[in-house]
Amino acid sequence: MNTINLLDKLGLPMKIGLDGQDLLYQKKTIMEAYLSASSLEFNRQLFGIDNSTEKMSLLFRKENIVPEDTLSPDFDLFQRFTPEIDSSMKMPNFSDLTPVFNLSKSADVKPLAQISLKGASQEDTELDSYTKIQNKYEEEKKQKSKRGKKKVDKNNIEEFVAEERRRLLKKLETGENRIIFKRRVKNIKKDPKISAYNYRGSKYWGVSKNKSKGQVMITLNHFKEYQGGFESEEAAARMYDKKSICTFGLKAKINFDYTRDEVLSILSEDESIIM
Repeated sequence: MNTINLLDKLGLPMKIGLDGQDLLYQKKTIMEAYLSASSLEFNRQLFGIDNSTEKMSLLFRKENIVPEDTLSPDFDLFQRFTPEIDSSMKMPNFSDLTPVFNLSKSADVKPLAQISLKGASQEDTELDSYTKIQNKYEEEKKQKSKRGKKKVDKNNIEEFVAEERRRLLKKLETGENRIIFKRRVKNIKKDPKISAYNYRGSKYWGVSKNKSKGQVMITLNHFKEYQGGFESEEAAARMYDKKSICTFGLKAKINFDYTRDEVLSILSEDESIIM
């Protein structure tokens, strides 16, 4: 194929209406085919000593396409390859090839992948895999929440009480005599067999019964404070509320409702554990 014929072939995609990426792709394909065929033909003419090349040379001589004594890549790609030439080309004999590795040497042989002998019922299903991932995620979430939960250290309890007191006083600065703490009802029915009639414990937070007398207990990590000898459970619960408000501030669990003025009165007495 000469340069003029090549330019003709390259202009063919545009003539049939191709444009854009399709046009560039077809031109690239024609150019690559031309270069490959040129290199192949030149090598066959230069080193053509096999039977297939001799047969092709004979056909070329009959058609008078390329002179016998001329080595030139100037040929027509679309006329050179014909069914006769294709049939004259031999496929290589693979039986004559020597092996690239020796099977008798264990180093040349790679072990095959092991096939599981378990039954279908023993293999993990997609649902099982999802369940494992979900359980792992939940476990990590629990561990993270435990690590993130702030604990009060024995060495900084005074700082904790001071910080909670500051937050409570900031809320009391509104000036309105409204309810600051609301009663939190204690759930005494953890066991379905226990009712309000046969429950032996106290219905109030922080109060435990000691025979006929009430006993108040308040706990802040390593510190516990007990007080006893109250005439009634309600009086013991009131004392617990005072200590809880003074110690825990807005985080306190209390047994009765308290307004702003009542909370200020409780803070003035300062009944916290850390005096």
